[in-house]
Amino acid sequence: MKFRKVRNLENKDNIKVDEPILTIQKTKSTKSNLYGIFFTISLLFIFLICVAFLNINNIIPNLIGGVLIIFIPYWFVLTLKLEKIFCYDDFLIAKYTFFSKKVYYKDIKYYWNKRTIITNDISIAHKKFWNTIFVSKYLFDNAILDDLKNFLNSKNIKQWSLFNKI
Repeated sequence: MKFRKVRNLENKDNIKVDEPILTIQKTKSTKSNLYGIFFTISLLFIFLICVAFLNINNIIPNLIGGVLIIFIPYWFVLTLKLEKIFCYDDFLIAKYTFFSKKVYYKDIKYYWNKRTIITNDISIAHKKFWNTIFVSKYLFDNAILDDLKNFLNSKNIKQWSLFNKI
């Protein structure tokens, strides 16, 4: 599968300014389709739990349910609707189904591998929370994600972990 286009980073003389250095595209596989179905089902289940929390006559479950209901569509769109990532010299563009985000490398704090029960992502943390990019390892090829990590390391963006402080 040829989903990536990587240019030689040492030879900058014949590089066009408007051409991306690295292009990452979502894979069309059975694994990614099954992940999308199960992720959607899990978010619907979380939504039902939040509705049940809103029906309890206590303030703490009401707050938890309300906050989670607000963030469920955000989580769904930012995880499943990411189609491509274009990496340029000074910025990257995350192209979603409905919109695009342009993020400059100087505004990225760090990236990290986020693994939860539902997701397995590479999160590119931005200074502004709503500009954070979640790249699912189930929807993109692992070799391409290794290229993305190497590219972010070449731009002096550190990988965060529990063992090294930023």
